[in-house]
Amino acid sequence: MDSGSVELGRRAFAALSAGDLSAIDSLFDDDAAVTTETTWPGGGRFEGRDDVRRFLAQFLEGFGRVAFEESAEPEDLGEWALFHGRWIGSGRASGIETTTREFHVAVLARESLIKEIRFFWDEREARAYVAR
Repeated sequence: MDSGSVELGRRAFAALSAGDLSAIDSLFDDDAAVTTETTWPGGGRFEGRDDVRRFLAQFLEGFGRVAFEESAEPEDLGEWALFHGRWIGSGRASGIETTTREFHVAVLARESLIKEIRFFWDEREARAYVAR
């Protein structure tokens, strides 16, 4: 059975893939945090539902379409879930199809809301973060 973190992570990726920022708002706690790899365009740490929403809206702006594609089943690690996948999409202006290399996403949910999402290029770093 999936933990709340797996379920909410899947719902968040589905909402992001659909470009549904209202649905995303309803999934995040008021003080939620999203942290990307610093090498991601516009990446960094975003704290609070409003800051997270601004970051995700900016992320979506560059794409005509974008979706998270799982490369393996998410792992239920107690409070945390660990997702493995890549972004697939096309540029809004260029229409150029693109696929990122695989990355890993740690998702923490409590009381039916997402508290934290953190993206990693390196799976070992993701596992170490979750285990701390």
